[in-house]
Amino acid sequence: MLVVLLIRSVTLDGAADGIEFYIGKFDSEVLGDLDMWASACSQILFSLSPGFGTAITMSSYTRPKENVFRTCMVVVVCNSAFSLVGGFAIFSIVGNITFRLNAAGGVLDEATGVMALTTVAEQASAGTGLAFIAIADGMRAFGSGTNAMSVLFFSVLLTLGLDSTFCWAETFVCYMWKTIAWSREELSPPTGKSWAACAQ
Repeated sequence: MLVVLLIRSVTLDGAADGIEFYIGKFDSEVLGDLDMWASACSQILFSLSPGFGTAITMSSYTRPKENVFRTCMVVVVCNSAFSLVGGFAIFSIVGNITFRLNAAGGVLDEATGVMALTTVAEQASAGTGLAFIAIADGMRAFGSGTNAMSVLFFSVLLTLGLDSTFCWAETFVCYMWKTIAWSREELSPPTGKSWAACAQ
């Protein structure tokens, strides 16, 4: 779904301006900013969740001779690639939003009270909610298929959220499983039957 959104969004008017804002302004001096590195580290730790109970619980089911280095590299590369591709899609849509606003006369400048042209930087200042604003607006680009694409895309987001919830629940169930000292040899891993037990 993300690839479909990317292909459609890069063809929109003003998409090039959004992409230029996304990757076209490299400032090497920012690499020396510790706050930037702190923000980057917090984002990647939040994204990959290393050391969290969920990651530890899921990794406990790997095979004894699993190549964990290869698995970790695949997870990291896929995670970063998804984020990078998502950025192209999001900022292409933000560029289109900026284009449409300027074509309609701009936005109201609160300081002067007159309409003024806006920039991608100003439209991209929504913070962490930018992706949800841009995706919702980007769905309109599918024309007659807008409703179908909206249902499909946000269904994907819903299933991703449910997957995360299942992992958190599995972490809790495993913790309780080990707390009451039941070994895996005596009972099967806490899936399926454990959900039924929790439901009762």
